[in-house]
Amino acid sequence: MRASAPIFALAVFAVSASSTAFAEEVRVGIFVGSNGAPDGRTPLSHAEADAARMRDAFVELGGIAPNAAHVLRAPDATQILAMIDHAGRGAKMLVFYYSGHADERALLLEGSQLSFAELTEALEATGAQLSLHIVDACRSGALTREKGAYLGERFTVDTESYGEGKVVITSSAEWEDSLESDRLGGSFFTLHMATGLRGAADQDGDGRVTLDEAYRYVYGRTVQSTLASGGGVQHPTFRYDLSGRGDLTLTWPTRARGVLRFGDGDYAVTEAVSGRLVAEVATSGASIGVAPGRYQIVRRARDALFSGQVEITPGADVRAEDVLEERTTYARLVRKGRPTGPVLAHAIRLQAGLRGRIASGLEAAPLFRVGYEVALPWLSTMAYVAATTPAGFETPRLSYRTQELGFGLLVSRAIDFRYVTLRGGLAAELVRLHQAEVRAREPDRTSWGGAFSAQVALESVPIADVLTAAIVTEAALYAYNASEAAVTPDLEGGSVATRPTYRALLALGYQF
Repeated sequence: MRASAPIFALAVFAVSASSTAFAEEVRVGIFVGSNGAPDGRTPLSHAEADAARMRDAFVELGGIAPNAAHVLRAPDATQILAMIDHAGRGAKMLVFYYSGHADERALLLEGSQLSFAELTEALEATGAQLSLHIVDACRSGALTREKGAYLGERFTVDTESYGEGKVVITSSAEWEDSLESDRLGGSFFTLHMATGLRGAADQDGDGRVTLDEAYRYVYGRTVQSTLASGGGVQHPTFRYDLSGRGDLTLTWPTRARGVLRFGDGDYAVTEAVSGRLVAEVATSGASIGVAPGRYQIVRRARDALFSGQVEITPGADVRAEDVLEERTTYARLVRKGRPTGPVLAHAIRLQAGLRGRIASGLEAAPLFRVGYEVALPWLSTMAYVAATTPAGFETPRLSYRTQELGFGLLVSRAIDFRYVTLRGGLAAELVRLHQAEVRAREPDRTSWGGAFSAQVALESVPIADVLTAAIVTEAALYAYNASEAAVTPDLEGGSVATRPTYRALLALGYQF
């Protein structure tokens, strides 16, 4: 997974409301995404997609009608304020979402800025009974600090004792960056928020996702996901001031026209046609609501990914495990470059076979090799050590034993077929050739040289999940100082000799 330049993860929920049954209230949504960047900042890749992801969750499950959900892509400050004034007035509940650049003072748009003070004033001026603001941006925790919020662990909202007030939640503290991921196709925070709203956050299984449940879920998943990132951990902060009686429900997953249910493991759900990631689920027993359509489901295991596709029709209720028909090891996933697969895989390879005759005095000999391979999406690299057993040759007076020791690097490309993998590669090797007279009547001779080879291999599909078997053939060219390598006339001459030969090996691999 590659994390990009910080994307901006502040989530702010501002709630001021009465405690009526919000399922019956008129809800309006404004979803803003801005990939553009002011001078000195890196443009984003997924902010506008994040806005669409949140819009879909609220339209499908959050009680916002499609014609009341307004999406703004790359707007300026004037356009945002105009939309708030136009769409927000008269709303019983106003949902405002922003994904893009920001600092501790303002939303940083391409060509303009919108201060938090102006944004808050405009949202409050709508007169909405309930105002829910979600801002996914870097270092915007300063906004909650100014309002008295604090960094902390998971909080509990007493959902039986409030109806009016305000909640402010930031998904990163004022000194923290937040990240978007090319692998996920969005920001960590927004992906987990959308997944939670679709039902993964419904801890009590009552068919509703409340404010408390959504915060608990997004806090835990955001911290967990960013622990492994190179950009630092995000810690959501919060402040709330609520009174009255009521239960703030953000979404109703039971309203979904289709349901996916999950067992143990980490799952990713993508749209089969577009490849857009819909949800990442790591909660055993969770379910999410989705719109009708075709989806790709992937479950990560220790050594492989299990995947399958399913067509969700209206009213469908599907167990994810029932559609996972394809099993793919991590090395193959890396080569395919799947967005839900790992960035790289590893393997230990053991090989044994025959190195052909190089020259008189360097006869054919058994060859053994051990290597460590790293598989990347488009190629693999393997560092290895190789050695032959001693091979003998005779002169009229003396008997010699010659042994080869090599240190090499192989770069290869693999093409996966259904039952076999075809590999082709090039290798360069530092070679040490050592000769010793059996009865020690002559001094030992050592020559350093190089070997260059082209490799073709046929490799099996994984056996017992992690093991592979292969047949390897190589055409090799040796270059070495002939006068130091042997005493036979064929190798003498005081110059660098080049000799072609072959290698044939059987190999076993352990992938992890």
